Amino acid sequence: MKVGGSSDSNQLEKLGRSSRRGSANGSKETAATTASDSISFSDLSSRLQELEKTLATSEEFDAGRVESIKQAIRDGQFLVDSGVVADKLLQSVQELLGTTA
Repeated sequence: MKVGGSSDSNQLEKLGRSSRRGSANGSKETAATTASDSISFSDLSSRLQELEKTLATSEEFDAGRVESIKQAIRDGQFLVDSGVVADKLLQSVQELLGTTA
């Protein structure tokens, strides 16, 4: 594939000229319409933004505990209790479905 041929550069120049002309003419229209534009957020959207701010500033996990688990995995000493994992998984699914056992 040939890149940068004369026909490619000619097409790019034409495209650039037409977009500059369009933006020069369109800028007056855009400036006139943006003065009256407004945005409003729903109550849910506002609450989500507040939640995002709260989560961004809070510590979500214990970094020391994470590091100790990583070290135990590296050392081959981390044991997984499959019964506990299964119980927690079932509990999580029940919460998601909105049912209790």
